[in-house]
Amino acid sequence: MSKRKEHTFQFTAKQIADGAAAEAKYHDARAAWWNGEYEKACVEAEKSGVKITHFEVSGGKRAQMTLDPTLQRRIEESAHKRSDHQQKADRYKIEAASYASQPEALKYDLDNDDVVYFRLAGGLRDDEKPATFV
Repeated sequence: MSKRKEHTFQFTAKQIADGAAAEAKYHDARAAWWNGEYEKACVEAEKSGVKITHFEVSGGKRAQMTLDPTLQRRIEESAHKRSDHQQKADRYKIEAASYASQPEALKYDLDNDDVVYFRLAGGLRDDEKPATFV
């Protein structure tokens, strides 16, 4: 049986704040990229004569298009992804600010999940890994 879940690692508040700030920056960039994908899909849909209807929903807007299912899926996916990344970026910004408010000498014991959450050991994200085809 693995003891990995019981391991703890010490990081300063500054290291955790820097990790959270880097994650916020990453998710801001992804939200911006998905916003561009959303805009492109909307332009493409409108060029084909499709009307896009936006509905206010909790946490943002929902878009609905009825004629082209491929564009509809892309609009829905990009709208969801930009919202998801923006929410994550906002969360990491708050966490970065809270840890940055502590003195650097203060250390926290983090478990494996915390180290991975703040990406303190680095590593590639899924969208940074080369695609493999079988």
